[in-house]
Amino acid sequence: MPQKAECVNSVSPMADIEMAASDTSARGASSSPSQQQRDVPRLDHVEGYPKLAHVIGRNPEYAIVRRFTTLDVKLLLYLQAELVQLEHELSNLEVLNHQEDVSLQQSVSRLMKAERGTNGWKQWEKIQELLDKKEKYS
Repeated sequence: MPQKAECVNSVSPMADIEMAASDTSARGASSSPSQQQRDVPRLDHVEGYPKLAHVIGRNPEYAIVRRFTTLDVKLLLYLQAELVQLEHELSNLEVLNHQEDVSLQQSVSRLMKAERGTNGWKQWEKIQELLDKKEKYS
């Protein structure tokens, strides 16, 4: 007997979707603002992705989504290659700046305050670019 009650009370995702569709189409325009406010469908009853997300959220066993594993790996490889290139460019700037002004490699504050257009400034800009890319990569 309890099993029968479970079957009667369980609602399939399709039944949820069909019920939301019939609720929405059965509503008519109302004259009073409070009636119109009640006629606005809840987000979980909006057709399309909002309704589907609500149904899957309530029934996670229905979730079938693509993982994009190959695309994830491909994009990571591209980011990795870009990071390697940027790392090489930073190393070249560090060597160049070390030859011009050793203190730039010993004081981050001096590097941060380097005059625009100088190699020290370019090095600091490259570090900022690497930080942004590295964050995406991680």
